[in-house]
Amino acid sequence: MITGGYNVLNQIKQVKQKCLVLCGDDDGIISNKQAYRLQQELPSAILRQVGQCGHIPHVEKPRKAAKHVLDFLGSDSVDKADTEAEVCHSSLKAL
Repeated sequence: MITGGYNVLNQIKQVKQKCLVLCGDDDGIISNKQAYRLQQELPSAILRQVGQCGHIPHVEKPRKAAKHVLDFLGSDSVDKADTEAEVCHSSLKAL
């Protein structure tokens, strides 16, 4: 994947954390196709697009961008809580 004249494919493959790819659907710098490809290249990524927005959603549509970020962060908390509950339940069964 080449973006802005830089080949970032090797760096993308090193990312192991859950990621949010957030972009505007009218982005003139990163195309929708590139955003989708980035989401596909990252092992644990979700793609969210902000409607009627260009390259900087957090500036152009801060409320919509913040909602996507909060939803992403909240889903991570739910995932962790579910995992902890499963571990706790498994531990109790073992007793």
